[in-house]
Amino acid sequence: GVLFWHDSPNDQIALAGLREGLTATGRPFELVVRDADSDPARAAGHIAEFCARPVGAIVALGTEAARIAAAETRGIPVVFTAVTDPVNSGIVPSWKGSGSLVAGNSNHIDPNRVINDFKRAVPALRALGVLSSPDNRVSRAEIEGMEAALRERASLGIRLVRRSVAAPGDLVAAAEALLAESDALWIPIDYAVYSHIDAVAEVARRHRKPIVTTSQKVELHATVAVLPDYHVLGMQAVEILDRILRRGVEPGRIPVGVMQGRLLVINLEAARQCGVAVPIPALAAADRIVPERPRS
Repeated sequence: GVLFWHDSPNDQIALAGLREGLTATGRPFELVVRDADSDPARAAGHIAEFCARPVGAIVALGTEAARIAAAETRGIPVVFTAVTDPVNSGIVPSWKGSGSLVAGNSNHIDPNRVINDFKRAVPALRALGVLSSPDNRVSRAEIEGMEAALRERASLGIRLVRRSVAAPGDLVAAAEALLAESDALWIPIDYAVYSHIDAVAEVARRHRKPIVTTSQKVELHATVAVLPDYHVLGMQAVEILDRILRRGVEPGRIPVGVMQGRLLVINLEAARQCGVAVPIPALAAADRIVPERPRS
């Protein structure tokens, strides 16, 4: 059983990695995929369906799906993937293991690595604006991690300027205010924000300030994107499933898996639109470079 919380591009990529990994094992499998459409009651109903079948395991894609699956399932292992902070989100009590039927891996990227990549691509960065929604556990964990990293590295001289927006209609005004006092605008993994990225990106272009991001959905508008490899995360979930279902390892004894790297994407077209010249060291470190579009 596979549970989506909503139609997230990150989770779709993770599902593709899951399919590829399962296919590579050479063993037969069937995936029953369900989408909760951001509805807790619907998610609980899907879990009840999985338990009634019953499925051999439940794969939960993303934080909210994992939280509900961990709380609602009875007697069936839950393997989560693409979860930023499973401990602070209440999915597991410790990175060392759940002590229950829950196991999984995280898309967490060390905030020190993120800030290094942002600073390398935007050397003049002193004030980093961040736009988020108030109830998103994923972006809250990202932002708190970034604040802690910047406190420990005060010598960088970078401060975080936060703005939380509850209503989508207020995003443009919030972006205007942030960009008036920031050198760049960071869009974290926050569905309510990145769902309206076109409007936010237009504000950034008017201000001639770059967008930086840790969200796959924002990649086309961001000068620099520091991203988890969700395809790899999906494939890594297969290894956890194998340990539980074939080798008999107790899920609660499996430590939460963490990413060993990240994908660095430099978008030269986005940089041109906001008047930023990306330094050579940032280009040399990139895993992928999006070129400028030809100008007529």
